[in-house]
Amino acid sequence: MIILPHNAADEKSPKGSDPIVNPNSALEQNSYEDARQMLLDMEKWFRGINESATDSLLEAIEEILTLHWLKIPGLPRKTLHSTNPIESMFSTVRDAEGNIRRYRNSTMMRRWLASVLPDCERVQTDQRGCFDS
Repeated sequence: MIILPHNAADEKSPKGSDPIVNPNSALEQNSYEDARQMLLDMEKWFRGINESATDSLLEAIEEILTLHWLKIPGLPRKTLHSTNPIESMFSTVRDAEGNIRRYRNSTMMRRWLASVLPDCERVQTDQRGCFDS
């Protein structure tokens, strides 16, 4: 069996419609209206490929655009659209947990967590595009 490499440039748009739409380009728009219109245009294109994915997009369109609606500027918006901040927090908590030798009860576990969270906050403020405090 011969496996050929996938080349996105070779893909054709369904039913001769517009070229393949990049969802990130909608998220990079500065205005809520422009981003929403781009997602709706993408929905029309996407409908020819996958009905259920298109329905999911329409269901979540307002949640996807929440940061636009709140007028969060570009760089913080880009940071908040990724899962990196929460993954960073989980990593910091996991590293601190490695220093804990014994949990006596759930109250002690909560105290340890409360002592680690300020460290997580310091890491978050170092994230690209974080708001000045």
